[in-house]
Amino acid sequence: MTIPGVVEEFGSLSELKHIEVINIKEIKGVKQDTDRHLIDAAKYLQLPIISEDKKILMQAKHIGLSFFNTLMIMNFLIYKKIINQADYQTALEKLQDEAYYDKTIFEYGKSVFETIMGKVLI
Repeated sequence: MTIPGVVEEFGSLSELKHIEVINIKEIKGVKQDTDRHLIDAAKYLQLPIISEDKKILMQAKHIGLSFFNTLMIMNFLIYKKIINQADYQTALEKLQDEAYYDKTIFEYGKSVFETIMGKVLI
């Protein structure tokens, strides 16, 4: 689920599969930028935020919303057996090429992955 502003920024809904566009009226009747509208919609609907935008994730944290980045969603998908290890590895390589994550984020993601896979060395 996302708001229309995110779709507009992305460029087209045709590339987004399985995405439901929600449209809640502007909160407090004030025209808001897309980031603020996204945060307010998530707060109103009590849904987590999934984003790569640190500013959005920090706003979500500040108001107590759950939030996740792509790496944590990948870990969730492998945990739920929606993707397999080969798909995970392919996605991880793409993410490492594209994402602006600090090294510690990838290390944490790896520890989560290893825990999921039952391969944590103690």
